[in-house]
Amino acid sequence: MAVKILIADDHEIVRQGIRRVLEVKPEWEICGEASNGQEAVRMARELSPDIIIMDVTMPVMSGFEAADEISGFPSALECCSLPCMIPAVWLAPSANPELTATLSNLAPRKT
Repeated sequence: MAVKILIADDHEIVRQGIRRVLEVKPEWEICGEASNGQEAVRMARELSPDIIIMDVTMPVMSGFEAADEISGFPSALECCSLPCMIPAVWLAPSANPELTATLSNLAPRKT
């Protein structure tokens, strides 16, 4: 059975690039593409993907807000093969300071 992947990014060229990279694996199926966080939430409900690759800065609803809403779905652990969210973030040297602060607050801390 194929692993269902939802791609969420507001830049079509980025979605196309991710799709092209992932499509080489026959066991991976791109089940949908969203162009903003609100669409990602709707599509996650409808498609029950196993994995969601989501941009954090999107219009209408940010990736953070969408991820928070998706993780609250009653069936989140039943429909998704991954029981946790693993954020992967690359920041350009010119990244927005507010975004950088938000991300640093989410980073795991040594105790």
